[in-house]
Amino acid sequence: MSSGGSAEKGFYAIETGTGNASRHRDLNQTFLGDEMRKRSLKVALAKANRHEPTPAEATAWSLLRNRRCLGLKFRRQHVIRGFIVDFYCPELNLAIEVDGTVHRRRTQAEYDEARSRALAHVGIGVVRIRNEEVSEAGLISLLEPYVTSSPSPRTSPPVPLSALRRGGNEMEKTVPPLHERGEGVRG
Repeated sequence: MSSGGSAEKGFYAIETGTGNASRHRDLNQTFLGDEMRKRSLKVALAKANRHEPTPAEATAWSLLRNRRCLGLKFRRQHVIRGFIVDFYCPELNLAIEVDGTVHRRRTQAEYDEARSRALAHVGIGVVRIRNEEVSEAGLISLLEPYVTSSPSPRTSPPVPLSALRRGGNEMEKTVPPLHERGEGVRG
């Protein structure tokens, strides 16, 4: 074994488990293990919350599930960056929080604001709706501003069936086929 440069010594330390390399590896494994345990606990808590929703959450879910609201897909009690959000729409990067009376307390409101800022920092918007405002009209009015600003193909104007048929009408010449518009095939 040569006693060459520091790169060679570092490699030897990693290979034999001596030096700082093994300590860093152990710390990384401990950190990753802790993070995985925390995530597992959060997922378990989210699952428990799904089985015992508040009446307002149950109503909201019945209105949001299966693309019932504006054709958007939602997940309920979804874990994002260590936070459990009531509902999450990946298409809009938007979380919906259903707030009961506890959220009117100063300390809870401050926590909610900090949590919303943390989620906004990673590109996820948070909108809030009070328990008593949960209704089809309430959810639509809450979500419509986000849907109209979304770049999703779902929000583009519908294409008439005649434009999709093979046959040569004027509309067909102006509307490109689905695959050219980036629609029709999900990746």
